[in-house]
Amino acid sequence: INADVRKLTGAKKWGYAIGALGQIFPITFFNTYAFQYYVYTIGLDASLTSVGIFLGLFVFALSSPVFGSLIDNKKPTKFGKRRPFLLLAIPGLIIFMTFAWTPPKCPIGEPFYIPTAIYFWLFSIGIDLNQGLVVSTYLSMLAEQSTDDENRVNVANLQGLFSILAVSYTHLR
Repeated sequence: INADVRKLTGAKKWGYAIGALGQIFPITFFNTYAFQYYVYTIGLDASLTSVGIFLGLFVFALSSPVFGSLIDNKKPTKFGKRRPFLLLAIPGLIIFMTFAWTPPKCPIGEPFYIPTAIYFWLFSIGIDLNQGLVVSTYLSMLAEQSTDDENRVNVANLQGLFSILAVSYTHLR
């Protein structure tokens, strides 16, 4: 056996793969319920809410490849190569995700209330920006955790299973 081959086995394999729940569940919850919450509870117009969702997803699409490149080309520090990105993104995601659910309510009869729209747009962008950093970091870690192709496929299958569970659970609620 080659001494340079690394594999994730046992609890480490399951522990790493279950991380998919932590990165998929919050964003799926937000994407599933934010529209209904802002339109029916907060009173924001559906078109303004849709703009916010679009802006967030657009930022996610643009930032993820940039984050991937930054992460892959970073020199390791005493905290490692990828951990600093998680230490930055996870608190940001928690903060944005928490405050996204506490917007200023639209005054009755004013669904085009601009302060609420801007609030939602900024928090949607912030959530997706931090989510892009979390996802890019988490997914890029597997290449260093395991150098064995068969093991990577096995771990990726488990990640896929936990991702499906997170999405399914969110949609069953």
